[in-house]
Amino acid sequence: MSSIRVNNLNVGGTSADGVIQQVDSQGTPNTAGNKITLKTDGTNTIDGETTFNSNLRVNNLNIGGTSVDGVVQQVDSQGTPNTAGNKITLKTDGSNTVDGDTAFTNASTFNGETTFNNSTVTKFIKEHFINTASTVNASTYLGHVIQCGIPVGTITINVDNNNTEEGIVTIVNTGLAGVTIQAGTGVTIYKAGDGSTGPFTLAQHGIATIMYYADAGAYVTGVGLS
Repeated sequence: MSSIRVNNLNVGGTSADGVIQQVDSQGTPNTAGNKITLKTDGTNTIDGETTFNSNLRVNNLNIGGTSVDGVVQQVDSQGTPNTAGNKITLKTDGSNTVDGDTAFTNASTFNGETTFNNSTVTKFIKEHFINTASTVNASTYLGHVIQCGIPVGTITINVDNNNTEEGIVTIVNTGLAGVTIQAGTGVTIYKAGDGSTGPFTLAQHGIATIMYYADAGAYVTGVGLS
């Protein structure tokens, strides 16, 4: 028998569950219980191990229940959990856990408090290298480090207003010339300690950190800052 293509397959009825199940040549159901049950109440079930050879897209994935924790875990071909303990536990009390090393290769957003227990964080921020004379908006690099190299001209850090409240950016001057730190339009930047409003110059080998306390207000502090 060759493949059969069915555009729409109706199984069951309005008062009876529909079942798609493996059977032998005599029509006897497989006792291993491999089946898909399409229930009348919409709570469909898949029994037995299911392998998807191509990508599987799921819009909403519900794991666990109101009284049972849900677990996403790596298993081998026999369904045996990986003893290394790589798993995500979705707890009923909301205190979810991720076991095993987790790498985030792209930008990740964490809403709410994020706690790292018994972990060594070696690289938590990204560094950006600038070695051409230019004006750079601080809002572009919130949470990052800007390393200023040896430019032909002057590098200016423009402390702008672009959804920046509670943002932090650090500037390191590894070049030969001073780096200018200035307030952008509608923004006031204060030097911590004396309240002066600049513009400021960050000398060679200087390090400065800008902290926004509001979209239109920030403080700067550091070594080599004048």
